[in-house]
Amino acid sequence: MADDASAPAQHEFSAEHNRTFGKLATGMTITAIAMAVLGVIYIVVGAISFAMNPPVLLGIARGVVFVLIALFLASGAKSIRHIITTEGSDVTNLMAAMRKLRAVYALQLWSFALLCLLAVLAVFLFFRGALG
Repeated sequence: MADDASAPAQHEFSAEHNRTFGKLATGMTITAIAMAVLGVIYIVVGAISFAMNPPVLLGIARGVVFVLIALFLASGAKSIRHIITTEGSDVTNLMAAMRKLRAVYALQLWSFALLCLLAVLAVFLFFRGALG
């Protein structure tokens, strides 16, 4: 493994770029906190309501997805913040943030795909019950 002295120099972003990254990291952090709070609320309300209404599991699942997205966003925000607070590894930190952001969108995509599948199944079951 090469030591830091032999590693190629990376691009350093300007102060203006760092301000932009700072605003992005702050926005991602605030969004992550809001999603985490909403996710926990969905989970708690779903758990309390579960005894009376088992289909509430969808609310619990939504809460879990919100918390997972919040964790990915917070981690990505941290990587973006490292662009500002460190020197010599801006590109590495930016690429780490991009991988984490990609994970957020992958999780959302799979969540939406599952939601669509469940909606189609619900419509099928509804018409099957209505016609049969």
